[in-house]
Amino acid sequence: MNETVRSAWYWNRDFGLYTRQPAPRLDRPTTACRVLDLPDALLREAVATHEAGHAVLALHLGARLTCVSVADDLGRGPGAPGPVGRVDYEPNPAEPVRGILLASAAGERAQDRWLRQADLWTEDRAWVVEILAAQDRAVIERTVRLAHPDGPTYGVGDDPAVDLAALHDYVDVWLRDLWDQVMVLAAALNRCGTLTGAQAAAAIGLTVNDGTSASGVAA
Repeated sequence: MNETVRSAWYWNRDFGLYTRQPAPRLDRPTTACRVLDLPDALLREAVATHEAGHAVLALHLGARLTCVSVADDLGRGPGAPGPVGRVDYEPNPAEPVRGILLASAAGERAQDRWLRQADLWTEDRAWVVEILAAQDRAVIERTVRLAHPDGPTYGVGDDPAVDLAALHDYVDVWLRDLWDQVMVLAAALNRCGTLTGAQAAAAIGLTVNDGTSASGVAA
C-alpha cells in the first residue's frame, strides 16, 4: 500500500483496479451475474439505473447526449459477453474534465444507491458494481492524469478532481438531489431499451443539446 491509497480500499489484481468492497470469497469460478444473483427483471432495472445515472449527470452538466441504451440480452448474447448498457455523449466544452469525471462516476454510484434503496445491497453485490464499472474507472483515471500525472488517489484527499473517494462522495450529493429524475429516466429506459438524447431529456423535463456525434462513452 502506498501514500495514494487508504487501507480501506482493496486491490483487485485480476481486474487491475481498487474497490471499496473486498472481493467475494468464492470456492469455484463464477460470473458477475451469478454473484449479483438477481432475476433478469431486477438486473435490467439495475443496469437501467446505472445508465440513467450517467445520462442525468451528463445532461445537467451541459453535455450533448446522443443515445442511452440497455442491451435487450443484458450482454449475454452469442459469443463473448457484450456491453449491458451504453451512454454516448460529448461533454460540455466549457468544462469537459469536470463533466467527464462526474458523468463517468455517476453510473456505479447510482447503481449502488439503487441496491441500498431496494434493500438488495450486500458487500458482494457492491463489489460487482465496482468491477463492472471498470471501463468508467479507466475513463476517470485517464481524465485525472491529464492534470495530475500521479493520480488518481483513493481515499486520501478531498479533491474530486484527484481522489476517487472524494469524487464518489461529490457525485452522491448530485444523485441525492437528482434521484427522482434518475428513477424516471431508468424506468423509461427499462421500458424502451434505447432513447435518443432528446427523448432522455424530455423524460426528465430538460431541453437537450442533441447532436449526431459523440466523443464520450460511458458503460
